[in-house]
Amino acid sequence: MSGKVKDPQLLAMGAEYYYFQNKDLETGLKLINKALDIEKKSWFYGLKTDILCKSKKFKEALETLKTGMDYVKTNPENWTEEQQVSVSKEQEIKMKELLSEIKK
Repeated sequence: MSGKVKDPQLLAMGAEYYYFQNKDLETGLKLINKALDIEKKSWFYGLKTDILCKSKKFKEALETLKTGMDYVKTNPENWTEEQQVSVSKEQEIKMKELLSEIKK
């Protein structure tokens, strides 16, 4: 699928399908990586982090989360200040969860 599809939104939606079906997470990861190669979006980083967490790849998830956090700080995607604060708080909570998983 990913070899023919060039639309990052469609690739991300495919990755999201695999994530929510809890099937073939490696294919989902490949799709979201391809989407991120084409275009950077905050929800792509969030989905990649979630796929990595579900795959129990917590260190990789942490690195992706950090990259996503940096992206959000510099690319607010036309968000209001309130939305920006909300996303940042969600990312900080996820960071604590990941650090806790890594320490286990």
